Amino acid sequence: MLQEVVVIHHDITELKEAEETMRRLNEILEERVATRTAELRASEENLRAALDAERQINLLKTSFVGIVSHEFRTPLGIISTATELLSRYDGKLTPLQRSQYTGSIMGAVKRMTGMMEHILLLAWIDSGNVALALSPLDLTTWLPKTLAEIKGSCPSQDYCLNHLPADSRPLENRVETCPIVHDYHLEIDSSDTLRHALMDEALLHHIFGNLFSNACKYSPPGSRIDISLRHQAPHVILSIRNQGPGIPEDEQAHLFDGFYRGSNVGNQPGTGLGLAITHRCIELLGGAITLQSSATDGTTFTVTLPLSP
Repeated sequence: MLQEVVVIHHDITELKEAEETMRRLNEILEERVATRTAELRASEENLRAALDAERQINLLKTSFVGIVSHEFRTPLGIISTATELLSRYDGKLTPLQRSQYTGSIMGAVKRMTGMMEHILLLAWIDSGNVALALSPLDLTTWLPKTLAEIKGSCPSQDYCLNHLPADSRPLENRVETCPIVHDYHLEIDSSDTLRHALMDEALLHHIFGNLFSNACKYSPPGSRIDISLRHQAPHVILSIRNQGPGIPEDEQAHLFDGFYRGSNVGNQPGTGLGLAITHRCIELLGGAITLQSSATDGTTFTVTLPLSP
């Protein structure tokens, strides 16, 4: 018969509270460790990005100094030589010789001015202060007109060392022509949509002008340059194909970097800024550019732009 019961009671409330407190502290500690780890990882990535950016800036500076100093040396030499000849032998020079030397000076100055304009334009675009000036544009009439204007002004003359006056008439009355001649084929889609595009004409002029000038510059004399414009809703597609030496495949990814020039450009002068400017202008218009290139088929640049950015 049960006569007594011994009950032993342990109050574990404090123990449970202590365990709960410890669990919360561990969670807080784990969260802080995770947060700090993420911050350190982000700092490491930011530091790596900053180092990469600094490395790129240093490379750009080196490229800028090297290319610009090289490209300025030739026109400055032309100016110096022509000026010296005019100064020493002015009385003995024929009108044709005097006009040729003067034209050489003007051509060299124009070449340097063109290079500086490219550099300033790229800096302006990269500053982020460019505001689009959109306006209605009939691309079916704009492209032929612009092509005629560029052809008339000789797209290669800024870098053409042989672009000299052909006669002794005053400079303001003389029509200069480029000794490099190409066959041009222009094909424009009949779509009526192309007549009602909304574009920034200045940026579009840079895009087409640079691509067309490059096609002339790097194509053999007498070769054909194919230009096409078509509508592919909701975009307009502009393509320019030349029959030049092609661009090495391992260099194509760098082609739109500032001051980058292909290894096979030979003695052709240039700063490597034209395609960089073209790429930036296309990005501002919300478009894209691709290229296909081979040693046998030349190079085709294809620009895709929204009809209404």
